[in-house]
Amino acid sequence: MKTFKLFKEKFITDCKSNNACQSEFKRVLNSKNKNELLKVIFDNINWIYDEKKILTIDDLLNNFTQKQLTKVGLYIKYNSVINDLKKSIVLISSSPTIETWGSSSPTIETLDSSSPTIKTLDSSSPTIKTLDSSSPTIETWGSSSPTIETLDSSSPTIETLGSSSPTIKTWDSSSPTIETLDSSSPTIETLDSSSPTIKTLDSSSPTIETWDSSSPTIKTLDSSSPTIETWDSSSPTIETWDSSSISYLPYSNNLKILSQKGNSCINDLINHKLYIIKNKFEIIEL
Repeated sequence: MKTFKLFKEKFITDCKSNNACQSEFKRVLNSKNKNELLKVIFDNINWIYDEKKILTIDDLLNNFTQKQLTKVGLYIKYNSVINDLKKSIVLISSSPTIETWGSSSPTIETLDSSSPTIKTLDSSSPTIKTLDSSSPTIETWGSSSPTIETLDSSSPTIETLGSSSPTIKTWDSSSPTIETLDSSSPTIETLDSSSPTIKTLDSSSPTIETWDSSSPTIKTLDSSSPTIETWDSSSPTIETWDSSSISYLPYSNNLKILSQKGNSCINDLINHKLYIIKNKFEIIEL
């Protein structure tokens, strides 16, 4: 473990050579001890650790104690339960179990190969970001309304249950698996070149928007009633099952209907077309 003086000197040199922003660099210069310096590192962890690679896992573990790290909300190679939720939590190569309760609203970021289990309950409204190659399992329950963003090549599994109403955005080349269950009503946006797999079940009523060059696979089952909007050059593939009912707004014309089964129907609200299996319905013209 380096002395604070030696660690700070090298850190200052590395930050300077990477053109650190002036205000945060000033905080580094003014830090009087390891705890103060660690707070600056935590506030800029994505830039310092993920983007510029100024510090490694070994640098952090060899120069700070686990107590110091977890006190600011930084969990490295941590696989236990996290009960004491800070305002912000960053996980690096960790697989803890996290539950957000009551009206709590922490920010949780998963980096590297982290694979935590995150459950949002009650009326909690956390912000969850999955980055790098992390693969967390996220469950939203009760009336919780988390904001979930999947980035980089992350591949989280997300389940929305109860009457939860999360906002889910998939970015970059992320490939999450998203299932909407019960009476949940999530808003799902697929962007960039992301390729999520989305399943709508039970009586869930998600709003799904596909943008950019994203290529989601969407399966609607049971009596779910999603609203799907396609934009830009996005090219979703849709499978409809059971008595599910889709309200479809094709602002782009790249929708591919892979299969349609049961009593499912697709209502094109822009071109005024109704897709049904004819032998399942008696068509009455008024």
